[in-house]
Amino acid sequence: MIGPNGVVLFSILLVPVLILTGTALLWKKRRVLFLFITIVVVTAEVYYLIYKEKAALQEWYISKDRVHEYLTKKYPGADWVLMQDDSFLRSSKTVEVVFIDEPHVTYLYSVDNGKVSLTGGSVEEGYEMKRRDEE
Repeated sequence: MIGPNGVVLFSILLVPVLILTGTALLWKKRRVLFLFITIVVVTAEVYYLIYKEKAALQEWYISKDRVHEYLTKKYPGADWVLMQDDSFLRSSKTVEVVFIDEPHVTYLYSVDNGKVSLTGGSVEEGYEMKRRDEE
């Protein structure tokens, strides 16, 4: 499902393409020029979207590695699963952590300026967070 940011971005990227295509259809003398400009604009937009997604994913992998190092030092012997947070409300520096011994609890760790911190989490009803006491 696409979030509000995606809808806005899609609209912003689509408007110039529609204007250029409409102008090309109405202005017969310069049709080829406007269609060429439309192709250039679409190519630039696709490149931007691919680059943006790749940069966000790379940033998340760096955050994931830092959270893994932090958890290894903080909870030696514990097992966990690291997941990417797909919420559009959080940045790519947020990592979801589910500890194997707490499958009903999800912890949210963030990396800011190289420092890892517990920023939140979610708990199913009837369970509690065991690892809430963070420095």
